[in-house]
Amino acid sequence: MSTFQNIPTYEEIALKSGVSPKTVCNVLRSPESVRKKNVDAVHKALRDLGVGNPEVMMVRRRSTRPRQAKSIVFIESGAAAGSLNLPVFSRIVQGAQKRAYLLGWQFVMHFCDPSKPIDEVVRNFRGGGVLLFSHHLPFCELERASPGIAVVRIFAAPNHRSDCDCVDYDRIEVARLAAIHLHEKGCKKVGYLGQMGVRQSAFLSAATDLGLQIVDASVNDLFIADESSQIINRIALKAAWAKLSHSSPDGIFVYSDQITNALYALLAEQGVRPGRDIEIVSCNAEDIFLSVLNPRPATIDICSAEIGARAVDALIWRMKNHNASPCSVIIRPKLIPGTP
Repeated sequence: MSTFQNIPTYEEIALKSGVSPKTVCNVLRSPESVRKKNVDAVHKALRDLGVGNPEVMMVRRRSTRPRQAKSIVFIESGAAAGSLNLPVFSRIVQGAQKRAYLLGWQFVMHFCDPSKPIDEVVRNFRGGGVLLFSHHLPFCELERASPGIAVVRIFAAPNHRSDCDCVDYDRIEVARLAAIHLHEKGCKKVGYLGQMGVRQSAFLSAATDLGLQIVDASVNDLFIADESSQIINRIALKAAWAKLSHSSPDGIFVYSDQITNALYALLAEQGVRPGRDIEIVSCNAEDIFLSVLNPRPATIDICSAEIGARAVDALIWRMKNHNASPCSVIIRPKLIPGTP
């Protein structure tokens, strides 16, 4: 009979049986979900490797995953430099951390260099699962490094199919709420100021559907970032505002509260009064940027803390339902009115 010290690894069993490590994992955890020929091949490989009873593998797995298995790792890889220091993103981490602790799980953060393989991070990971904050790291790389690992991605990755569970906010609804707010304020010509992407295209579409004239001042270089911070590129902001002001809109949707904060200073220099000369609706509900503005503009709250908390809930569910199809949780944003 094999001892715990000489029981083979999943990779060794996979090599012997001619299947993938994930298939080995599935045979041991839920053989009813695997084709019989693969189950037979894995069992034969186990016997050849000196493991007469497949249940020994599960006993070993349980016995070598003590208290430390009750941990969740938050992996950030390739996000915009300094972005996690912004309130909108730090609230995601705080929401996830608070929810994990409430449910009795440890919460660990790990920052990855996207140019390096993920193997070293997760190969020896003995925790419960991974919250992935990355648009660039595909789920298949995590699973290759750690077969059977539970993963929930925070924010949908535009360049990857729905390969794992995901928690995101409704980006189309963000833009729709902004367009409706400006329409209800009596605006006739509205503009967009900020980064290119879904918020931009969805807002222009929603405004058009409401019969509003639109002006697009989207750019991709509004931020200057280093490893720890992100500031506004005032030159790019001035150029974007010049394009907008030339068309004389009476309302604008600004991509983020950080941009709105810098925009107010620019408007003051030019004698433009927010709330009187132009109506502004912002996004992300970041008090640190909005509290000093007078009048305070309306903003769209994407509910960051809820995103983090729901991601933990989804991950714990995935740990108990390894064979379920990937699913998405979409959080509905809400409008926070400004001050008169």
